[in-house]
Amino acid sequence: MKVLCRSQSGQWIKWRVGRRRMVWFGTITPGLVLLEIGLEISFLLPLALLGLAWILVTFLSCLLVTMLVLPFRYLRDRWTVIAYELGDPLERPEIRQKVKGRRAADALVREWAAIIEREGRLIFRDAPDGPQVMPADGPSAQAGR
Repeated sequence: MKVLCRSQSGQWIKWRVGRRRMVWFGTITPGLVLLEIGLEISFLLPLALLGLAWILVTFLSCLLVTMLVLPFRYLRDRWTVIAYELGDPLERPEIRQKVKGRRAADALVREWAAIIEREGRLIFRDAPDGPQVMPADGPSAQAGR
């Protein structure tokens, strides 16, 4: 679910709040760099093809890992709820919390969306048991959402 809210400075900010569906997101940055270099310089076209292959293999491996792990999520009935501001993935923290049960995860998504709409950011009153906040330089930023 996407939530639009006003920040304290008065700017409009768009958030994404929801259950994590993909298990793993590989980084496509090397593929994009090779693709750009190969397309700019015509005799380096093989680099563009290598970059395109990198992006394709990364995407297909993400789908394969998700296809293998998703049934176990359904069986264990444990879901990860995430929230982050849309924009540059290297500058935003990702807030996540694991929840037992799909209905509980959907309820937490609605609760977080209401907090974001009301406050303009995600505030936690019960910090000791609250969700894990991953900084922008954490593992999820390196994985390249």
